[in-house]
Amino acid sequence: IITAFSCFRIKVPIVTLYATLGVDALAFGINQTSAQYLFTNGEQLPKLQKILSKIKNITTIVVFDDKYTENYLAEFKKNCPSSIRVQTMSEIETIGKENPIVDNYTRPTKDDLAIIMYT
Repeated sequence: IITAFSCFRIKVPIVTLYATLGVDALAFGINQTSAQYLFTNGEQLPKLQKILSKIKNITTIVVFDDKYTENYLAEFKKNCPSSIRVQTMSEIETIGKENPIVDNYTRPTKDDLAIIMYT
């Protein structure tokens, strides 16, 4: 929810793709929306590994980290193309604390797209 509110604040629409979707449906949704950033938990990394060659616009994957994520994350990073930056949510939070002022964004309006939901 923190990620969603952060995106809403800076006028970035979010796309939800449920973990229960098959790998082809995940790749389709990511490509259809031209998503550049992907937020996920560690358990989904093996599924993402299968579609990395099919998703062309992703530049950054942010992984919600916990004690169960470490093994998935280490394996994923070994096999992830160098063109995709992989960071943990803890790393993103640290960047935010070190750079608290964001003044180069456009505030959202009531007519802006907020969510695209694949179900």
